[in-house]
Amino acid sequence: MNILVTAGPTREPLDPVRYLTNRSSGKMGYALANAGAQLGHRVTLVSGPTSLDIPINVDYIPVETAQEMFEAVSIHLAEQDAAIFSAAVADYRPAAFASLLVILNMLLPDPSACVNHHSASTPTIVAAAGSG
Repeated sequence: MNILVTAGPTREPLDPVRYLTNRSSGKMGYALANAGAQLGHRVTLVSGPTSLDIPINVDYIPVETAQEMFEAVSIHLAEQDAAIFSAAVADYRPAAFASLLVILNMLLPDPSACVNHHSASTPTIVAAAGSG
């Protein structure tokens, strides 16, 4: 059986140094990928940045952003028999990337307006996977 597993967080860049992310460790996804491989399944692990060791006998696809994870899942999903979506994908990304470092107050003068004026939705990977 071919199984795709997503794991870890995604990072959405603000500028060359800063990014938005979450504290997901990726442990659940890596444990699921490892268990599948130990049971003899062919596992493809699409993972955001973690400090975890890649499980043995797993096809590993590293990604950074929600868009990269969306694209990797889109490419590999058709060849899978099952998929487990355990990644903690960012819901939003900055609307624009600043090529120079920015002062956070300049970027977010009103933090409550962040979602409405300074960010854009990321792709919904699970919804897209289900529509194919």
